[in-house]
Amino acid sequence: MKTIFTFSKQILRNGIIISALMLLTFSQLVAQSKHIVEVTQNVFTPNELEINTGDTVEWRNTDGYHNVNGTTETYPSNPESFGNDPGSGWTYSHVFTIAGEYDYQCDPHVGLGMVGEIVVKEADDNGEKHMLSIHFTGMNPHIGQNLRLAVIEKNSGMEISRLDTIAEAEFMVQVFGIENGNSYNVDFYADHNSNGMYDAPPTDHAWRLDLDDVMGDTTLNFAHNTDFTDIMWQNRLTVHFTGMNPHVGQDIWLAVTDKTSGMEVDRVKTTADVDFMVHIFGIENGMSYNVDFFADHNSNGMYDAPPTDHAWRLDLDDVMGDTTLNFAHNTDFTDIMWQNRLTVHFTGMNPHVGQDFWIGLVDQESGNLTDSIEMTASVDFMVHFYGIENGMSYNVDFYADHNRNGMYDAPPADHAWRLELENVTGDTTLTFAHNTNFTDIFETTSISEIGMNRLKMYPNPATDIVSIEMNQQNLRDFTLSIYDITGKLNHIETIHSNNKIEFSVLHLKRGVYFVELKTNNLRETLKLIKK
Repeated sequence: MKTIFTFSKQILRNGIIISALMLLTFSQLVAQSKHIVEVTQNVFTPNELEINTGDTVEWRNTDGYHNVNGTTETYPSNPESFGNDPGSGWTYSHVFTIAGEYDYQCDPHVGLGMVGEIVVKEADDNGEKHMLSIHFTGMNPHIGQNLRLAVIEKNSGMEISRLDTIAEAEFMVQVFGIENGNSYNVDFYADHNSNGMYDAPPTDHAWRLDLDDVMGDTTLNFAHNTDFTDIMWQNRLTVHFTGMNPHVGQDIWLAVTDKTSGMEVDRVKTTADVDFMVHIFGIENGMSYNVDFFADHNSNGMYDAPPTDHAWRLDLDDVMGDTTLNFAHNTDFTDIMWQNRLTVHFTGMNPHVGQDFWIGLVDQESGNLTDSIEMTASVDFMVHFYGIENGMSYNVDFYADHNRNGMYDAPPADHAWRLELENVTGDTTLTFAHNTNFTDIFETTSISEIGMNRLKMYPNPATDIVSIEMNQQNLRDFTLSIYDITGKLNHIETIHSNNKIEFSVLHLKRGVYFVELKTNNLRETLKLIKK
């Protein structure tokens, strides 16, 4: 089994020996150290663990008729057998004394993907990565509550691991995978209101520890306090694939899309195995999503509607915290109408940090602007465009408002560039490193008449009142129409204005909309996000 976007396994509550004195103090803690696996309907949580020899794993069946079967009769490659009989409401534990990889399953529900894996490591079997130990003390206010912890690499924002355990007055957790020279945020919270998901303090109690410039195995000490931090915890969606034998070795693409707004949370690409998992971060409590994925069955590097490629959709409704969806291979295909994504990665943009930045996607054949993004530049950032079509060619035009006058001026007053994207085949990434090879991107009529040079809409995203300013003078008597992402007209009005329009979006639901302005000789469409 392989896991995408998980860079270390989840390791819970290992006691460590720091010195002879600490050995005496924590001997009981070490002896009783264990990793908790919750056994519920059709899933072990967590279903992957990486532990050390001598550690205990305790399975707690709180929902349903299940068992743990890790016998060598079922899994001949297991170094030793463990397991219990099917039943309800049980607790089962096993001490792992032999290093190696262990697979196990629930016999009644293995067909639904209820399997797990444990990697048992020798104490010195850590390679180039190291162990982070977090020692909690004085946690009396949270005894018995769920405590969730994530370790996030500061520079990349990538989460290397997360874990879920039950708080005690004094306990320890460990995460394997920190690397020398790297720095991390260690974010954790106690589910103080016991609703199963993160709520910003003071509803839940949350903290952040800084771990900078790692040098080998590290221990952080945390004593309970009320200096809470809103860690803006991101829920994680795990999709567990089983029985994917027909697609072993093929590319698998998966995207999670908000059902209401049509906005994509994220997408991943991986290579299919018989049994594997992918993770997506950022699903929000109370929201509902389409989980779309396809196997590139004809191996041409792009999406083709079934049965050429094999595609499916799962529904995820009313999110409540971290969620796992199980998918067993079937032939109930769905045309998910996959949209190709263009990613433009900007690096070394130091001269423009804090400046307004505009990026436009232009159809090379027609010269039409198909989409645009306005943002504030940072040193290193990425933007995404959705809907680039296979076989088409595009210009990616962008500029920094270097003189900060709120409009485009030809270089060198503003700094502008063009990238070319020829003959699209599936998802594409372009990389741009800052340089002084400027291009006047608004030379053509089709470009100069649209975009930031003519109209400026703000704020965007918006919650209540939106303004549109026009640089061209003496324009009035507009028809303003607002359409949702399906093309349904939500609002229309006639506006008598000179150079500035204001309108309310309070009546709109959260999502993506298109604002159309029309006069006898002008028609402009702007994308608006309602928060």
